[in-house]
Amino acid sequence: MDYKFFVQFGLTEGESKVYLALLSIGETTISNLVHISKMQKSSVYFCLERLLSKGLANFILKNNKKHFQASPPNRLFGLLDSKEKEIELQRKELGTMMPQMLTLGSNAKKVQNVKFFTGWNGMKTAFDDILSTLKEGDMYYVFGVATVPSVFLRFRRFIGSFHRKRSAKGIILRILVNEENRGTIGADRKKEKPVKVKFLSKEFITPAVINVYGDKTLIAIWIDEPAAIMIENKSSADSFRNYFKLLWKNASE
Repeated sequence: MDYKFFVQFGLTEGESKVYLALLSIGETTISNLVHISKMQKSSVYFCLERLLSKGLANFILKNNKKHFQASPPNRLFGLLDSKEKEIELQRKELGTMMPQMLTLGSNAKKVQNVKFFTGWNGMKTAFDDILSTLKEGDMYYVFGVATVPSVFLRFRRFIGSFHRKRSAKGIILRILVNEENRGTIGADRKKEKPVKVKFLSKEFITPAVINVYGDKTLIAIWIDEPAAIMIENKSSADSFRNYFKLLWKNASE
């Protein structure tokens, strides 16, 4: 069986290789998994943690040593159910955003420049524009931080790298984070400077992350294949900034 079969269920390539190895050889040790999967030991550990959190693997202790095994394959149906619920929730949240998006559409003639980005490399290009556009002391606004669970760890690494560069450049960040991410994304940003973080309850979270800087608005959707649209228009950017400030007043610290 090709490990790529499991990718469609939201598993990464590494998780798929480790899960297939567990299915193939049954109960085994970490060293044997490293040998079978031909992956680095640290990568196998990381993938095992992810599989354990998804309920696709478990372990037992023998002589104080962990022996891992795959959970029954029918657990994959549960992953599909979770993806369907996430998609349905995103549909509802998108509906709540539609009036505002239509308002943006009414200013279409004023739009000077619109760009689209897809994939992780595309997102890097988009976020590099934020760093090249803003200078020390400029204000950068972000709100609606949310991702699908399957990309959360990769998003956290990606955005952490970006914010280290932003912090080094002295760009001021004001960010509204989903309350559910207080201990992760929120905690990450609070360690940086110059930053002010507040938190929004779930009902205020949008299916997209809004980034406002200068005369530009970057609307990013963090899914398995992330995508973003960049709108360069002062009126649109000012409108989102005003919306951010309204939410900021009602957010908690």
